[in-house]
Amino acid sequence: MQPAKGAREAASGGPKLGRTMPADDHGATSLQVPATEAEAAFAAASPGSSWRSREVAALVVVAAGLLACFGWLLGAFDLESGLRAGQALLHGLSPYSPVTSPVFKAGHAFVYPYLVAWAFVPLAALPLPAAVGIFLFLSVGAIAAACHLLGRTGWLPTALVLSSSTTIVGLQMGTVNALLLLGVAVAWSQRDRWVLAGSAVAAAAVAKLFLIPLLAWLVLARRLRAAALAAGALCVALAAGWTLGPLGAHAYTAMLGDLQSREASNSWSLTSFFDSLGASPGQAELLAIAFAGAIVVAGAARARRTGDERNLFSASIIASLLATPIMWSSYLLVLAAVVLVVATDDRTVAALAAASWLVVTPDGASYPRVAVGMAVTGALAAVAQWHSRRDPRAQVSSGAWPLPLRLRMAAMGRHALAASRWLAHDRKVLTAASVVIVTAAILLLVPPAVRSALPSLLLMVAAAIEVARRTRSSDRAQAEGQ
Repeated sequence: MQPAKGAREAASGGPKLGRTMPADDHGATSLQVPATEAEAAFAAASPGSSWRSREVAALVVVAAGLLACFGWLLGAFDLESGLRAGQALLHGLSPYSPVTSPVFKAGHAFVYPYLVAWAFVPLAALPLPAAVGIFLFLSVGAIAAACHLLGRTGWLPTALVLSSSTTIVGLQMGTVNALLLLGVAVAWSQRDRWVLAGSAVAAAAVAKLFLIPLLAWLVLARRLRAAALAAGALCVALAAGWTLGPLGAHAYTAMLGDLQSREASNSWSLTSFFDSLGASPGQAELLAIAFAGAIVVAGAARARRTGDERNLFSASIIASLLATPIMWSSYLLVLAAVVLVVATDDRTVAALAAASWLVVTPDGASYPRVAVGMAVTGALAAVAQWHSRRDPRAQVSSGAWPLPLRLRMAAMGRHALAASRWLAHDRKVLTAASVVIVTAAILLLVPPAVRSALPSLLLMVAAAIEVARRTRSSDRAQAEGQ
């Protein structure tokens, strides 16, 4: 038993001897995560495990297929704005475009903090196809690393996240959201190492300011040194940008205000939702912040009651998505961290991937391409469901193939027949189908102005319910074990 314990400690960044443990030098205590099947699987797979060649090949096939189907239908607008900013810095120019310029009005201007522009300088020196290819490779690698750090090892969880339509949209546009997911995953997996956790939160918040509510997780979980480091590093990075860059604090916030006035009402944010219901822009923003704050408070209360920090961590991510006045479908990739951290098998990840296709379809994709994407997600979800039915405790990510190569093709017919039988009798499948039908009915009945933001909000609600359900189950299991 000792090796498994040591592996778990190495994977999570510190010992897990009970519900609480010291978090700082002043005797404060922090919440912990009860032992779960996902944590045990992560402990067994780390740190000595590595992907097998067949797992790598399967992931490459899925990624290449999705790239061939959706990759070149839309320009990488977000990445190109960063590359233009990097090229401007190389020539001694400002990375920011005037608010009156066509590129700013079109929503394709660089608006990140000044220091973020320097991160694009190495890619800006390369030809555009090479820069796009490298960035895409880094994004896919970031998703794979995030899945591993959050406890879902192997090829299937990564393939499921990649097949999510929100992920595809982000990769199409060259967004930094995959890197944000990695930053959040590092912060969680290294939460007992305050330097790494604080640095990861600071880096993610600097790259995208909407992730600042992650500081609430660190503070309320009494990870005070990590919170202080994250807040200090964030303030230093912003102040350095305002001091060294072309825009001071007032000019930069004014630029963000102009961007918000142009895009908030048309985005997928909770602010846009309240605006569509008739609230003024100021009222809509305040209501969104209030709802986000309520989510954090509820997550903290439940975390204290159950002793499970995942409630607070998940609440801070959901609050970040609710509070931001501008949110696009690609932002929902960060929501995968909420599902990954509570998942005990790959079916939960499959449910998120399948639900994403109800929220958005990849930009520029025709109906046949959308059908292909949904079929890929459905096939991966079927693999996750079949394997869980075959052995609930087994992980598809373990890399063990159930049959030799010569027997796999012959077994496919039997698997399809078995699948048709349990699809008709599985309560979870029937419940999921009912949810899909009800959601589709709601989206058809609501006014078009409300319809754009509602699907993403429903997806966040579903993620919050899954967290509550999973943490309640783990808490009950631990109580029975005691």
